[in-house]
Amino acid sequence: MARILFVQNFFFEYLGTMYLSALLKEKGHQCELIITKKYEDIREKIEQFKPDIIGFYATTGIHFWCLEIAKRIKGDFSDVKIIMGGPHPTYFPEVLKEKPIDFICRGEGEKALETLMDRIDSNGKLTDIRGIWAKINGRIYENGIGPLVKDLNSLPFPDREIYYKSYKLLRDSPNKHFISGRGCPYECTFCCNKAYKELYTNKNFFIRRLSPQRMIEEIKSVSKRYVLKAVRFDDEVFLLKPKWLVEFLNLYKKKINIPYSCLIRVDLVNEKIVKLMAESGCHTAYFGIESGN
Repeated sequence: MARILFVQNFFFEYLGTMYLSALLKEKGHQCELIITKKYEDIREKIEQFKPDIIGFYATTGIHFWCLEIAKRIKGDFSDVKIIMGGPHPTYFPEVLKEKPIDFICRGEGEKALETLMDRIDSNGKLTDIRGIWAKINGRIYENGIGPLVKDLNSLPFPDREIYYKSYKLLRDSPNKHFISGRGCPYECTFCCNKAYKELYTNKNFFIRRLSPQRMIEEIKSVSKRYVLKAVRFDDEVFLLKPKWLVEFLNLYKKKINIPYSCLIRVDLVNEKIVKLMAESGCHTAYFGIESGN
């Protein structure tokens, strides 16, 4: 099966990378990860792991470092393919014109990267994968955006071990990150979600949530394997769906009962919701004051 090495320079456990790794491993592919700013460490890891492809998660700004490291990788390992995913290539796909990049992934990456890895493993066609723009022999193949994952319950739990087996500080941190859903219905002009939603023509499944039971199972599986004393929900708007929230927080109080923090919108808050959150263990809720008017 194909091998992928995820490379990042920021000491943080990205849920996106963990989701990708979990799905790829479930399909039989091999995944490794390295966090470093030193090219020498990356080169040593490549020599050891011998990946078929190297993946960078890039926000705008970080992409400069990714391109520089990719250039050095290509100088030493010309046969290794390089893919960039994340916000920067999603919104600025012209980054593929940069010499050291072979592929970019736009939008949600699970199905797109799985297909690319399958094709690499079978020496299949690499130019027509939805969600992937490919550069082959200097020619760029622009493919349409891939489908959204309609049922989040169908995805395996995030592969936290890809971080924790090598980085004890992350593994032993008592505060772990989770996400219960994807998509935001609001169109704030300052936020990337507005442009993200415009990428997808079918908006019917843009807002998706794990079932309350599935979310509880994931948290319990983490608490059994690792230190877990505080939960952080990274959803853009945790209390987006009141019916889901009530069911989930009642389960959370009974089965988890660990302090948690989350992100909210102040215009969705009422006294009943605040009381429920407090009683279920919420110690901090973050919201933005987006205007001084």
